[in-house]
Amino acid sequence: QAVHFASARFFLGECDLQKKDYAAAIKHFTPAIATFEIELNPKYQAQLDNARAGLKRAELVLQSMSKALSLRDTAMVLLNAQNYSGAAEKFRQAISIVDESDKPDNALLLVLYKNLALAYFGLGNHVEEEAALNSALSLAKSPKDFATLYFRMGHLFLFDGKTDQSIPYYLKSLKLANDAKLPVEASETYNDLSYAYFSLNKLDDCERACTAQIAVIHSLGDHLPYQFEGIAYMRRAECALKRKNYKQALNDSLEAVKVLQAVQPGAQEPYLKQCKDIVARAKKAL
Repeated sequence: QAVHFASARFFLGECDLQKKDYAAAIKHFTPAIATFEIELNPKYQAQLDNARAGLKRAELVLQSMSKALSLRDTAMVLLNAQNYSGAAEKFRQAISIVDESDKPDNALLLVLYKNLALAYFGLGNHVEEEAALNSALSLAKSPKDFATLYFRMGHLFLFDGKTDQSIPYYLKSLKLANDAKLPVEASETYNDLSYAYFSLNKLDDCERACTAQIAVIHSLGDHLPYQFEGIAYMRRAECALKRKNYKQALNDSLEAVKVLQAVQPGAQEPYLKQCKDIVARAKKAL
């Protein structure tokens, strides 16, 4: 009777292999092998050999995945330490292991490609960053993932001096973020989008983006002072200054100073200096 149970476990293990559920395969093959080895029934020799082979295969796959996770963790440490070259190498090694497995973990691959793109951004390698982001986009499923990746793609083109090409990606990101009610992601995207519009001297679009960004931040309720809110007021003041609407420029720049000083005065010094300059110019013009 024991050998019959072992045979049943063997067939369950075979099914697990077909489903690529390697942990379950190990769970079924291990006791089946132990029973076959005790019984030493020639009738079940083929099942014993196949069970051993199946167990070895399942263990190798899980060992490979364990190595991939270890490489990911090492890569994250290197990324946080701004060792972008080392991080990129480890992320690539982890991706290679996961890609070659019988059952690629798409959720893990998505994380690896997203962070590989960050490493390439740190290295200033925009070609490889774009390739990594496109790979991540092919694996994304949730609106948040798509919103984040489209934002990152826009950010890539913006930093690469291809401002016109960045805008469609920011707009895609915004639609997803707003539809999925992701205010933080929307605020970050509005921040980049307004900068892109300002760089292209599209002042109406820039002002609309800034106003929408401020509204999104205020929708959070009793929010803490937020850097992007201050930047939105500052950028709107810059638009007003260009239009020679000095009263609006003064009001928005003063609001920007108030918000930025409440965040972290030291950390916001470059923005504060810019805002105070707008205040002085607007007052002089008035």
